[in-house]
Amino acid sequence: MAKTRPSELTDSELDRLLANAAASGPEPSEALLARVMADADAVLAERGAGAGLAPVGAVPRGWLRSFADAIGGWPAIAGLATATVAGIWIGYAQPGSVSGIADGFLATGASYDLGDFMPRYDTLLVEG
Repeated sequence: MAKTRPSELTDSELDRLLANAAASGPEPSEALLARVMADADAVLAERGAGAGLAPVGAVPRGWLRSFADAIGGWPAIAGLATATVAGIWIGYAQPGSVSGIADGFLATGASYDLGDFMPRYDTLLVEG
């Protein structure tokens, strides 16, 4: 590609210029690095002296966050909340079949054994 103006570069000249710029990146001076390290040491000393800053790497956690992490996170809390609301609902507004069975057992005054509530083999043989 020919130069049309004296200030324009050809592709090969531009490639050479960019390669030289990439090879010689800016290096920070020793004085700058010393000042950065001194500042970092001062911040660490303040944190260690109790200047109101949390220690490095420590994240304050509340009791709810710890509890949620222990039981499986927010999906587990949502499941527990749903089960709680369903339990309160069923306990308060009982379905008719549950209250009818409970009234039938309690009103007769008869005592029942655990075996009375277990299915028997002969009930499986009944057709229809």
